[in-house]
Amino acid sequence: MKNVLVLIGLLLLPFAAFSQDISPDEQVGEEPPGWYAGLDAGLALLDSVEAYGVDFTFKPGFSAGGVFGYDTGRFRLEAEIAYQQNEFDEFAAPVVVIPGIGAYGGSGEVDGTASLFRVMFNGWFNAFNIRDSRIYLGGGIGNCRTEYDITSGLGDSDSDSAMAYQLGLVSSLPFPGGGSFDIAWRYLITEFEPGDGDIGSQVIAFQFRRNF
Repeated sequence: MKNVLVLIGLLLLPFAAFSQDISPDEQVGEEPPGWYAGLDAGLALLDSVEAYGVDFTFKPGFSAGGVFGYDTGRFRLEAEIAYQQNEFDEFAAPVVVIPGIGAYGGSGEVDGTASLFRVMFNGWFNAFNIRDSRIYLGGGIGNCRTEYDITSGLGDSDSDSAMAYQLGLVSSLPFPGGGSFDIAWRYLITEFEPGDGDIGSQVIAFQFRRNF
């Protein structure tokens, strides 16, 4: 949770210096209603996951995707398609000693990749403005397909689809001609195979949106 709060603070930091000059009437602004489309790419951080009694961690990866939606002025409703990939980093397993045979377990590096392909339906609310930058809060629901492929040791691979949820924060800077440059943070939760529980994924992305 601490990392989540730090990331939110980093997103707002570039705009905080200008907040002293904002009057209450300038806190909320509206864009002209209309359709938009956008592309984004950025850093993906996958939470650790437990599978078969072993904890796995992941290296920072990448995320890329696109959105298509409608802006009502204060609200944005959109469909999102995105792909994320992370490499496995390390594993940690309890050490089990079998008399007369030896000890098994410990920790070490893992070779392989994990990927998430998500289709989400999101809603964003223009909560307030800081000068020309619009701050959106929101989230979404959809489906996420997870896949993993472990190439070290005996190897293992599997895939599965499950419902997914996400929350997000977007700092949006409009530019002339009908579009914007966004910095977005999203935290997604879905099920992960072969783990028995949920896994979280944070994405910090740069997005270009174009109105039409």
